[in-house]
Amino acid sequence: GIPSIMMADGPHGLRKQVGEPDHLGLQNSVPATCFPTAAALACSWDRELLQNIGQALGEECQAEGVSILLGPGVNIKRSPLCGRNFEYYSEDPYLSAELAISFVKGVQGQGVGASLKHFAANNQEHRRMTVDAIVDERALREIYLASFEE
Repeated sequence: GIPSIMMADGPHGLRKQVGEPDHLGLQNSVPATCFPTAAALACSWDRELLQNIGQALGEECQAEGVSILLGPGVNIKRSPLCGRNFEYYSEDPYLSAELAISFVKGVQGQGVGASLKHFAANNQEHRRMTVDAIVDERALREIYLASFEE
C-alpha cells in the first residue's frame, strides 16, 4: 500500500500532537526544541544559522516520523499590525528569500519536506480565508512571490 505521510507545524519548533490530531493544534504535543522566531532570526542575516536550525528541525522530524514540516513562514510583513509577523522573516523580500532558502536546505537535507507558508499575499489575519488581496503584477512578482521562487 501507500505509506501515510505525517505533516506537523513547525516554523520555530516541531509541533507534533500527542494521540489523534485535532487539526486545530489544541492538544498537547511531543517535547521538542523551541527555536527563536523568524523575526528574531532575521535580525542576524545569518544563512548558516538558518540552515543549522532547519537541519535540527529535520532531525527532530525524522525522529518523530514526520514527513513534512509546515514551515518556514515566508510572507512579507506588509503591516505592523499583522498578528503573524513573528512567524515571518522581514518586510524585505530579498532577506526573506535568502533565509528561507537556507532553512529549507537544512530541513530537506534530512530527507524531510518543507512546506512554505502561507499563500502569497496572505498578509492579514482579519478574514484571511476570504479576503481579496488586490496586488498589481509587478508588486506581486517583486515583493510577494520572491520567497516562493527559489
